[in-house]
Formats: sequence, structure tokens, C-alpha cells
Amino acid sequence: MEQLVTYELDKAIIQSKFASADSDAAKNFVTYMNEFVKENSTDDCIIEVTGMPSVYARLDSSLINSQISSLLIAIIMVLIIVGLLLRSVANGIYATIPIIATIIILFGFMGITGIPLDIATVLVASIALGIGIDYSIHIITHFNHSFNGNGRDVEKAIEETIMVSGKAIIINVVSVAAGFLVLLFSELVPLQNFGLLVALSMVGSGLGALTLLPVILILSSRKSKIKS
Repeated sequence: MEQLVTYELDKAIIQSKFASADSDAAKNFVTYMNEFVKENSTDDCIIEVTGMPSVYARLDSSLINSQISSLLIAIIMVLIIVGLLLRSVANGIYATIPIIATIIILFGFMGITGIPLDIATVLVASIALGIGIDYSIHIITHFNHSFNGNGRDVEKAIEETIMVSGKAIIINVVSVAAGFLVLLFSELVPLQNFGLLVALSMVGSGLGALTLLPVILILSSRKSKIKS
């Protein structure tokens, strides 16, 4: 009895086992218990809830908040750094657009397939950001070099960029994505999700750099040509 109630009988603990491993069930349980505590706590009887469901619920909330804040900071820093490297704020914005599209597709895929945001999958967006910006820098740098060296012919510059840098990007996407897809054979579900999402982010960022980014560069070049 000493493990359940104090000697003075002024404090007690009620222990129960939460059998479900579903995160949504844990959140619903924590919400229900918090409402129960508010309705039944008095000055003479103070109720506190603890245990792993509460820890997991707070961990999920912390992961979501940290994911949003870290992504916003990372995107802003990438935009500034790439803009300084390429000596153009516009190019920095252009480079981040395919990455943002890839991250949106990534989270959309997680929502449709029911893949939870946990300690493993929370890293995927940062990996997509780091990988995707590399592809964008290659495309923009090669395009600027080709565009300024062939008499300002946009179509030829895009064609040369895709034929040279595009091939390297495709090889990199296939090789790295195939390497992470090996994790699908793991017995741990978080590792399976991590490998699948990283491979998806590789494919998405590669396609974004080879399709969306060239369209943006063509429209930007035509617009600047009209102004000049």
C-alpha cells in the first residue's frame, strides 16, 4: 500500500495500463483525461495525469512545432545563402520553389498513406531541403553560364543544361534513392518509412529541378528580355 498511498493518506496514485499503440488513440485519451481533470479537480482534491500517453502527446506536439519553425528558418537561410552565392535574390527564390513543392508533396504523401510524423520521419523534410537545393544550384548555375554564352538563346541554354547537368542529377537521384529503398526490407517500420520518404524526396526534388525550375527560368528570361 505504501506504493499507492502515503502514510498520512493525503496523496494517492491510481495506476492503469494503456494498451493501444495508436497515436491518435493516445491523443484522444489525453484530451479526455485533461477534460476529466478540469471538471473534477477541486481545492481539496487535486488530480494530475502523467504516464507515457501524455509524454507521447507532448512529443508529437513538440515535433510538429519544431518541424514548422525549423523548416521556415532553413528555407529563409537557404534563400539568403543561395542568393548571395548566385549574386541574385531572384535566383535564390527560384532555387527554393522546387524544394517547397517537394516538401508539400512529401507531407501530402504522408497524410494520404497515414505515415506518422515521428523522430525518424521528421528528418526527411530537412534532407529533402538539403538535397533539393543542390540540384537547383546546379541547374541555375549551368543555365546562367549557357545563357550568357550563346547569344541569350533561352531554349538552347535550357537544352544544354538538361543534357549536361540533368543527366548527372538523374544518375544521382536513381543511385541515392535506390540506396535508401533498401531500408524497405528492414524489420523496423520507422526505418521503412524513412527509406521510402527519403527516396520520394529524392525523386521529387530531382523532377522539380528538371521540370519546374526550367519553366521558371524560361519565363523569367523572357520577362527580363521584354523589359530590356
